[in-house]
Amino acid sequence: MDQEEARSAMLIKADVLLSGLFVLVDNAWLVWEFDAAPQVLQAISDCGGDEDYILALLIGLKDRWIPWAEEVFGCGTVKNILLHSGISVRVGCHA
Repeated sequence: MDQEEARSAMLIKADVLLSGLFVLVDNAWLVWEFDAAPQVLQAISDCGGDEDYILALLIGLKDRWIPWAEEVFGCGTVKNILLHSGISVRVGCHA
């Protein structure tokens, strides 16, 4: 399995995990300190080891995204990973 296939497999696993969690907690933001996040979510980050947090939200909540939240987490860069199901995963990392 090459690197692209491995990343694709991790994205699918992340999507399955988060889809299951959002069945339990609809209309919520799920936030973890990076080191406390599920391994599959850590694995989809491409920030190179400088991550601070992971936030997941349903695509329907993206319009309710509060810009100051990125500043509150104190990160220089927020990378957005959109999963096939429409879940948005934001990885906060140092710039």
